Amino acid sequence: AVFDALLPEGERESYARYRDLWASFADDERAAFVSDQRGVYARLFEGPSFLEAPIWESVYVSDDGLLFQESTLEVRRVYASCGLALEGQGNEADDHLAIELDFMRRLSLRLAEGAPSFDAETAKAQRDFLEAHLLKWVPRFAQRLGEAEGAEFFVLLCELLLALLRTDKESRDSLLQQRA
Repeated sequence: AVFDALLPEGERESYARYRDLWASFADDERAAFVSDQRGVYARLFEGPSFLEAPIWESVYVSDDGLLFQESTLEVRRVYASCGLALEGQGNEADDHLAIELDFMRRLSLRLAEGAPSFDAETAKAQRDFLEAHLLKWVPRFAQRLGEAEGAEFFVLLCELLLALLRTDKESRDSLLQQRA
């Protein structure tokens, strides 16, 4: 119900499919499903061999499809411009999906902490990051996931993520227009 309230009506299909899939399992089936998906996750995102759907921005936006490219450094600069940096920088590429989403979460917390006053700079940083980064490469990532064998569950999660990212972008656009 929470996602139903967050997502616009046209974006709710992915969440409904996810919710229905999960509800279709008995408790013992859920444990087996989670175990199976751990193996799929490792094959898709961890290796040790060829990764079917790498989970770093640089792979999708660089000409060579490699990690630690200019986009990685650009993401690092954006984090720094917002007063944030990774702990243990260099151990993981700054443009990993989880790190980029955590950056967005931290900015959302900053916005919430500043309420009721509006922090236009933080809202703009979020909108710009969505446009220049997440919404630029996550659709390509979703396409790669769709081509991977047995990745249906992760495709579904990625569809939900894309719906939330688009909704977040629209929300930031609206907030910034109202406050202009």
